[in-house]
Amino acid sequence: MAEELRVQVAREHYDFRSYAAKPRFCSYWHQVDEVLAFRPETLLLIGGGDGLVAGILRQACPALSITTFDFDAALSPDIIGDIRSIGETVRQQYDCILCCQVLEHVEFRFFGPILAQLAVIAPHVVLSIPCQCRTFGFSLDLPKLHIGKKWYPEKRRMEFAFDGQHYWEAGTKGHSKRAVETLLRERFVIKNSYHVPEKPWHLFYILERRDG
Repeated sequence: MAEELRVQVAREHYDFRSYAAKPRFCSYWHQVDEVLAFRPETLLLIGGGDGLVAGILRQACPALSITTFDFDAALSPDIIGDIRSIGETVRQQYDCILCCQVLEHVEFRFFGPILAQLAVIAPHVVLSIPCQCRTFGFSLDLPKLHIGKKWYPEKRRMEFAFDGQHYWEAGTKGHSKRAVETLLRERFVIKNSYHVPEKPWHLFYILERRDG
């Protein structure tokens, strides 16, 4: 790629107390749970972040071979590369890819081409992206009938411009959920999709590669 990625994340960004707050931890739980549900032997983890998810997966499933991929050498990934051309860097086949809160860090025009490359690398993908879509939820604790919290996205903007980290988020102008899912369905079957109740800004897609 001639154009370098503009996103740079300082190491301090991943400070535990400020970054790994309880709602994000709930999102981590879904990442781990969805990966383990596929019972993979090999996993490509794209975007290592603070390293907690990889650590939990290694603890939960010692037999799972995890390869980490990131463009930031400071995070010490196993493979250093550009997500926009991941197919040129990653030649090995994996049982599953975990790619959460990553693809919004590149322009939306690369979303479809990246998905095409991921579909070559693995038959199953656990993906999450930020979403500005309105959501609503509640919990009901029987038999005490305690009504739990109502959940809404942390923020909502119809327009979106590069903010130093994200180029786009689902649910904003030009990046609707329909547009996102149209591109997903070109390469994958969407087996499930949902917002994390405690962090509804995180929209998960559980994907299976289309045959043919």
